[in-house]
Amino acid sequence: MANDDVIRFAVGTRDDLHSSVWRLWSNKNDLYLAARSHAMISKFSFHESGRYRFAINNKIEREDDATDRALYKWKRPSEFIPGWTMCFGILVPPRVTEKPFNNTLKEDKKVTFVSVPTKGKKVIFNIMLSHKAATPEYVLRNSKDATKILGQIELTREIAWLVSFEDEFAVAEEAVVKDYFDKLKIHLKPGSTGSGMNNTFLHAIERGVSPFLIDIELGKENLNIPEN
Repeated sequence: MANDDVIRFAVGTRDDLHSSVWRLWSNKNDLYLAARSHAMISKFSFHESGRYRFAINNKIEREDDATDRALYKWKRPSEFIPGWTMCFGILVPPRVTEKPFNNTLKEDKKVTFVSVPTKGKKVIFNIMLSHKAATPEYVLRNSKDATKILGQIELTREIAWLVSFEDEFAVAEEAVVKDYFDKLKIHLKPGSTGSGMNNTFLHAIERGVSPFLIDIELGKENLNIPEN
């Protein structure tokens, strides 16, 4: 499998996105992740030092003028087997909205698209770090059935693997996603319709020893438009 400099990935198609379009890239042995719609605002950084963080871009002004722009920090998780570390994960649930926006991708950069999850399922993207001798065959042999390798990035001392698979969407997970969805409101001016909205997704970070992100597609149910 060829090494990638940048991996862009999403759930759905260019004409019907069910998730954010994500970009994974590296600088020496540091790894970075950002959603296309938020890339100029914030990103995840996974540093060789073991310092992991989600932070605001240094070009964005903050009201509090804080020198530390990190919104969330954590330490690199322990290896789950010798030489292998689960770096980060993204959970994409089934579509919650019944009135989706026109979420499309118009630029022609290469993006790897994963099929929309089947009924009762979710899509998982996992970023794993391995020793340099790891092979695609080993990744697949030790992963869930139907796992797909979407790409690999050669770092200075490790290999970053991006994989995806479908898994059961638990009742408890469904409740969490629905709660996030119901609480999020997009406030627009009176008279607005929201017709021009695109790439509208909610990112919720679930904290813990191995944090992960839930990528939830929003819809017209989330609009809050005051009456004139």
